[in-house]
Amino acid sequence: MFLTKIQPPRSDTRTLQRSRLIDRIHEHLERRLTLVSGPAGYGKTTLLADFANEAAFPVCWLSLDHTDRGVTVFAEHFVAALRRHFPDIGESTL
Repeated sequence: MFLTKIQPPRSDTRTLQRSRLIDRIHEHLERRLTLVSGPAGYGKTTLLADFANEAAFPVCWLSLDHTDRGVTVFAEHFVAALRRHFPDIGESTL
């Protein structure tokens, strides 16, 4: 598995920092789900990577693509993403 699937991309200093949107994400952390939606190229990944890289708490990251369709592959990648911050998670099930 590639490490790039389970860690946020590094922030690029040449990109525009969208502090207002990051603040909005922080305001809604208590919600069960926050959806970030927009057309391709509008900076969704960059926004969430900036949020994850500056968060004062663990943020688990998983990038999905067409190769993650199988339940087993998805589960393995999901657990690997969690283990970056919680190393013992899933020990007894995998």
